[in-house]
Amino acid sequence: MHEKSHVIIRLPVHLPNMQPVYFFDDEERQALERAAQRNTMLTAWFELNRTDPEVNRYLYADISKHFVWKNNKWERRVRLGDRIVSRLYSVSPKDIERFHLRMLLFHVPGAKSFEELKTYEGAMMTSFKETSRARNLLEGDGEWRNCLTEACSFQMPSKLRQLFTFICVFCSSSSPLALWEEFKSYLCEDFEFHTSVHQCVDLALHNIADQLHAHNITLMSIGLPKPAISHAYVETDSYNFEAERQEGERL
Repeated sequence: MHEKSHVIIRLPVHLPNMQPVYFFDDEERQALERAAQRNTMLTAWFELNRTDPEVNRYLYADISKHFVWKNNKWERRVRLGDRIVSRLYSVSPKDIERFHLRMLLFHVPGAKSFEELKTYEGAMMTSFKETSRARNLLEGDGEWRNCLTEACSFQMPSKLRQLFTFICVFCSSSSPLALWEEFKSYLCEDFEFHTSVHQCVDLALHNIADQLHAHNITLMSIGLPKPAISHAYVETDSYNFEAERQEGERL
């Protein structure tokens, strides 16, 4: 009736000490202790690279073609693994550090630890994202900069903020802060007519923060500054609505 031609092996991707832990009620401590002493597929790959130099040429995604996962460790295969398909669990770009850790695992063979994955040309970076950028695994923001430059010539500031938010959420910008600083005057332009310079920046940041919130993202998580003034202390109603309506009808 059916036939399975290949075996799919899914490989976990987790940050240091952030692997899933399964437990029964009231047995949380025992489960944590067991997890601390047990390797995951990823940490076992690190250990294999430390103990077997011949394995250092393999990427994490390739290890299951040469080794089999058994008793919480990788054991060399007896049969060829030509019908093995490895798949790393997908990670959302919103999970910034884990997303870039996954990216490094596809490009760095023989890593012996999380720290080694963060190291490039003898220097340890502060994050997996920074390491990915140093290895030129991330595209620059030239395309998004061109996009915003073109939009600034005809779009209203509110639409520019929507576009900026879209780029931050879906386009994996390498430096949202640099884009913000470059286009800040355009993103705040509509607030400048009714508020001070500092308040208009805070209002624009609040507006962007509200849009990011719909995607469970905060300003700080993507490197944007926190508004200095809260919504409650920003005066936005500095003009007379009725007078503006009458003037609009006259015109």
